[in-house]
Amino acid sequence: MPGQDRQSRTERPTARRKKEARHQGTVARTPEVVTWLTVLLGSYLVQHTFEAMYQVMTKAWATIGGAMANPGLRTDYSIAAETVTGAAVAIAPALVATMVSALLVNLAQTRGLVTLQPLKPNFTKLNPATGVKRILSPRSLWEVAKQLVRVGLLSLIVWQVLSGLLPLIAAHNPLSSFSVASIVASRALALTREVAAVGLVLSVADYIVQYRKVSAQLRMTREEVKEERKATEGHPVMRGNIRRRQRQISRNRMIQAIAKADAVVVNPTHFAVALRYVRGRGAPKVVAKGTDFLALRIKEEATARRVPVVEDPPLARALYVACDLEQEIPAELYEAVAKLLTFIYGLKAAGRATRIDGAPLKPTSPLLTRSLAPGIAGAASAGRADSGGDEGEDEEDLVAAPGARMRPLSGAGGAGGGGAVTKVGSLS
Repeated sequence: MPGQDRQSRTERPTARRKKEARHQGTVARTPEVVTWLTVLLGSYLVQHTFEAMYQVMTKAWATIGGAMANPGLRTDYSIAAETVTGAAVAIAPALVATMVSALLVNLAQTRGLVTLQPLKPNFTKLNPATGVKRILSPRSLWEVAKQLVRVGLLSLIVWQVLSGLLPLIAAHNPLSSFSVASIVASRALALTREVAAVGLVLSVADYIVQYRKVSAQLRMTREEVKEERKATEGHPVMRGNIRRRQRQISRNRMIQAIAKADAVVVNPTHFAVALRYVRGRGAPKVVAKGTDFLALRIKEEATARRVPVVEDPPLARALYVACDLEQEIPAELYEAVAKLLTFIYGLKAAGRATRIDGAPLKPTSPLLTRSLAPGIAGAASAGRADSGGDEGEDEEDLVAAPGARMRPLSGAGGAGGGGAVTKVGSLS
């Protein structure tokens, strides 16, 4: 069963599961890293500490010898205070260095986690069956193997150091207590460093094993991921309601933007696209678009806000396909939109930008005349096929917008008769 459970946990832990595990104190951690690092660091600082303490004690004995000729309580207090202060200063570097290193290593292992959750009593650990399983678990086997390897390596190091100590002492002839103490101290210091280095390497390996174990323990099954998604994001029906509400809010915001539009281009029943052009801020942008029911809603809002509604199926379809909301129109549609704005500005100048009956305005000549990209061209051609032979306004309604640069084209005009047709060359 445990093997099957481990095989079913194929999904990576989610952020919520990791957060809950950290709150419970389930993180990879090896206290032995701190222990051996402290010992190794202390072995390098102990020599400096002994030298500093030797100087302090030497100075203290010299001061005491001078004070014996003129003893006094104040002098004794002064010598004692000076000696204690000197000893504290001598010990402080080693003490602070080991404490800071231990704190930093602990924080590095737990990634800054500070929690008292593991200290809470857990009576399930008192269950004998659980205890037997824990003893026979792979973790216990790893602990036993780790201890055997550590004891074997450390015993080998101690044997090598001690076996070379006696010949080294015998080589110093004549022997003195100071030379023996110096040799023993140096070899003991070397032994401490070697043992600490080996212990540190083994503890780092143990941390890697612990990290992989915790990562495997936090992995989830697909069912757990689904249940957590339901708990965090809600039931699918609720999520659908939220997305529906978000779409409704976005749609309402889009409908409100129609009031600032310059024109709405429509295919009579299926497409509607609202455009806004602000000079000096780039090309015109699509502020609203929709099909079917939403297109009817856009046309109704434009009529209520007295925004010109222009019927041109090819341009409406092309704009709908080519542009997203709040996106500038592509360069391929500059000419057609420039004609549209020229048409609108001319009607506004004549006071005929909207109709009383709310019917859309119809240009006398096609607005979309240049070749387009395949996808846009297909939409435009479908719109042209649906447009039929609608009659438009008189050609005199095609009046240039103020500031628009235009140039005449040769040939007859649109359905209204033989007047000159103009082509907008720029949107500036």
